[in-house]
Formats: sequence, structure tokens, C-alpha cells
Amino acid sequence: MNPTTRLKAEDAVVMEIVIAASPEEVFRALTGKEELRAWWVEGGSNNWDLEKRVGGKWSAQGHDKSCGNWQLWGEILEYDPPRVLEYTWHEELELERNCAPTVVRYELEAIGNATRLTLTHSGFGTDKEGLERYRGGWPGVLELLQAWHERPAHERPKDAG
Repeated sequence: MNPTTRLKAEDAVVMEIVIAASPEEVFRALTGKEELRAWWVEGGSNNWDLEKRVGGKWSAQGHDKSCGNWQLWGEILEYDPPRVLEYTWHEELELERNCAPTVVRYELEAIGNATRLTLTHSGFGTDKEGLERYRGGWPGVLELLQAWHERPAHERPKDAG
């Protein structure tokens, strides 16, 4: 199932996807260093660090064909496993225009044996170019997360942190 746009917000990307995994498993994939490293970038490399607490810092660095070298970082605003993860989003991209700081929020809801994940990336204000770039980019990220959960569990690394 491809991610769908749930709401047409003026200055936000709001997408929804159903993933065949429990909210606990999806939340681990969004917060575990090894899990993030394994699924986040297709055809590239990346490294993640995330302090699992409100006020904690997170960062990621990597390289892929669409962005070249990239860095992401921010602060955890809400951390309520396995329901909500929200953080500020700062970026530095080699091959694309950089956006002003924004906010990314993941909301997870159990639906049977699956999870409905709602992603909201907000705070673009008048930055329509950045908004459209992320409207085009987040579906691919969510599809990678969904595909990760379709792999057999024994093929996925477990994050101890």
C-alpha cells in the first residue's frame, strides 16, 4: 500500500500509511540506530544517533544519489512510545536547497495486527519549494519503512539502545 495524503494542509506534509507490524515494532524502527541505518536510505549509506527522551538530541548523516552528502539533526519534542515521536528537523543537503527548520511528527495507531502511521512534517510557512520537495520525498521514505517490515524478522538488526 502506498502512502496517501490524508489532509491537504497549506504549510505541511500529512501522509498516512498502514504497516503490517505492531506499533512497538514500527516505533523501534523509527528510533533504533541499527534499524534506522538499515531501512532509511535506499542505495546509500547513513548513520543515526537519537537520545530517546524529550529534550534529547538526534542526528543523522549520510550519502545517497538524490541528495549527495546530507546531515539532519534536531531535538525531541515529544517521546511517547509506541504512540508519538516528534522532533525538530534541521537539514544540510549537498545537492539540494536547504529548508528552514521544521517539525516532524509520527503518530502510530494499532489497527488489528497492523499500524496506521500518520506523518506530519510542518512549519514550512511560505517555503513552498521546500514543502513540495518533502511532499515528493516522504512517500519514498514511508515506502522504505513499510518494505522493511515486510522482510522476515530474522533479517532485521535489533537495536540494543
